[in-house]
Amino acid sequence: MIKLSARLHQKLSLQLNTATALDKGVEDIHIMCSEYADKLEKKEFHKEMRRFFLKNNKKTFFAGIHNNDLLKADPAMMDKVFSYAIERHLREMRDSGFPYLAHVLSTGFLLARLGLPKEIVYSGILHDSVEDTKNKIQVLNDLYAIHPSIAYHVFTVSGPDISDTVEKDRLLLQKILNHSNHSASIFPMLLKVTDGIANLFDIEFMKARDGRTARERQIRFLNKTRDDIIPLARKVDEAHCIPVKKRTEIFSLEEYTRDTLQFKEQLICDD
Repeated sequence: MIKLSARLHQKLSLQLNTATALDKGVEDIHIMCSEYADKLEKKEFHKEMRRFFLKNNKKTFFAGIHNNDLLKADPAMMDKVFSYAIERHLREMRDSGFPYLAHVLSTGFLLARLGLPKEIVYSGILHDSVEDTKNKIQVLNDLYAIHPSIAYHVFTVSGPDISDTVEKDRLLLQKILNHSNHSASIFPMLLKVTDGIANLFDIEFMKARDGRTARERQIRFLNKTRDDIIPLARKVDEAHCIPVKKRTEIFSLEEYTRDTLQFKEQLICDD
């Protein structure tokens, strides 16, 4: 990572500045989770992650955001969310060897750095709490106890327990679109987009599974990002719900998703 001078940094476009911050933040989270891999439940990791999120969720980054939407507005809720996410994903690992916790924290980080309300940020961190869980009602009750809207939003992005991954993805996408349309809320779509972007981080390390080779799984996910995630990102842009600011410039989530996808396509297809 090249350190830019303050003068040069100020001249960069909002899109480039924000994209750089998002990329670096996701990378930093994975590094921290790896460093704490054997002690994710320790207070030291919890404190470091809290400092990291607060550092990247400052009001100066955003336009028209309410103080109550910032993470610092409710430190007790932040502690509950981190603790629950750590408990749910403590021993889970990604194909890449990174703790699974890095993925859900990255999803939440993207939302925090883009200035979404704290309940949406926390829904991003907890978005995988319900899927592949036997006692879904108990988990939803746990999330409701943290905040009712978190339970609702996590439910909207939780897929059915079926083995056919293609059908599961289709049903989940339809569920997300239905909830967004019926509630006139863009947040289910936004959660799915940031989940998809976070998933792209270590896609090159995917292993063979479910009767598919590693390359088949990679190509399938790249196609899913292009066909499903990018159209959702476009809808998010059209809703103008991301409050990052720099004079009259507007950050495009669709452009950022396309750039991330293109980078991963080149990495995988040129391999």
